[in-house]
Amino acid sequence: MSLLNSSPTTREMALYKDLYKTIFEYSNDGILVCLLNDAVPGMYIEVNAKMCCMLGYTKAEMLKMAFYDVVSEDALQKIAPFGTTINGRQTCFTLNFKTKGGQILPLEITAHILAVSSQQLLVGFARDISCRKAAESADQLGGMDNQALIEALPDTMFRLSQDGIILEVRAGSDENVLKPTGEVVGKHINEVLPRRILELTRYYMERAFRTKSLQTYDYELPLGGCSRVWEVRLGVSGPAEVLAIVRDITESKEREKRLKYLSLHDSLTGIYNRTYIEQEMFRIQQEGKGPVGVMMCDIDRLKLVNDTLGHSSGDNLLVVAANIIKKAVRKGDIVGRIGGDEFAILLPRGDLAAAQSIYRRIQEAAARHNDRNPEFTISMSVGYAACSCSESVCIADLLRAADFNMYQEKMLRGRM
Repeated sequence: MSLLNSSPTTREMALYKDLYKTIFEYSNDGILVCLLNDAVPGMYIEVNAKMCCMLGYTKAEMLKMAFYDVVSEDALQKIAPFGTTINGRQTCFTLNFKTKGGQILPLEITAHILAVSSQQLLVGFARDISCRKAAESADQLGGMDNQALIEALPDTMFRLSQDGIILEVRAGSDENVLKPTGEVVGKHINEVLPRRILELTRYYMERAFRTKSLQTYDYELPLGGCSRVWEVRLGVSGPAEVLAIVRDITESKEREKRLKYLSLHDSLTGIYNRTYIEQEMFRIQQEGKGPVGVMMCDIDRLKLVNDTLGHSSGDNLLVVAANIIKKAVRKGDIVGRIGGDEFAILLPRGDLAAAQSIYRRIQEAAARHNDRNPEFTISMSVGYAACSCSESVCIADLLRAADFNMYQEKMLRGRM
């Protein structure tokens, strides 16, 4: 197991690896990595959750595609083959991408070329600039000749005076506003906005005038019988005015939430996956506070079940094991599937006595399951280790010891 390969000389490297992985996955910008000198130039070899969320694809779908597959046709005419568009080591450019739903999304790409062994990689950091583009368009369109173009923008736009009077409203759809636009123009925001949104708007208006920079925030508001999430981009548009562009981002937020869930949970059992367990190990190690316990569980002879009864039976056994373990642990303990048939349990503030109690509950629950299901029995080998309050915490050593004890139990009971 790679989790156990943390000798004193490599532990720090492992911690940094986890740190970089966390930064990659939780970046507010999309991150993409493409192969340049490949049979199919531009094939994605890595993308983060934000990139998938912006384009509406799952990570598995993105990794089967190339850069050109998600760039709009008009953008294809503007860019040359990979490598020739990038002068030197880094450049920044804007391209229109196609989302899975067919929408055009302008992204600002900061691109780097890296040489790794014999491969050339393009690493790109992608930022959604659709709201900025809309704001720039609105700022440039002042005359009546451009009125139709302003009204064609899909987002709702507000012009507000510095003291909070609503000067103008352009609604992309009547469904996007609390009241008809004619009823709010000329009124003070105190009369129109709910209290929480009013407080946010006041705060970010003051900040926009003070810093002369674009402000972004979001809020949740019931509208049309359901709760929606709205993003506001607010910037100074004149000596005493701000322009606020409001966009419904409910679906984007839901996709982002779903992608985050999938990135941290095992799709079969619903418990945490290896990535989350490694993040929690890093956090516990950084806190350095005992007592801490670690448990390792392994389903005995799962390969035999898969080979004789089929993988669906093996999957059912994994689900049974996950449910047994979840019910056996304490509130606050962390359960994850870290391999094909292996589960890890992290016990913050858990000593040997806590680990022993959980061990007994797991084995008792397995016995009860076997009594009720004699044709579909389960056997689990469990090992555990813990350190006390007075001992320094080394989570990798505890994991190694728990894993060793698990295999000792497996051998002693003839479950190999």
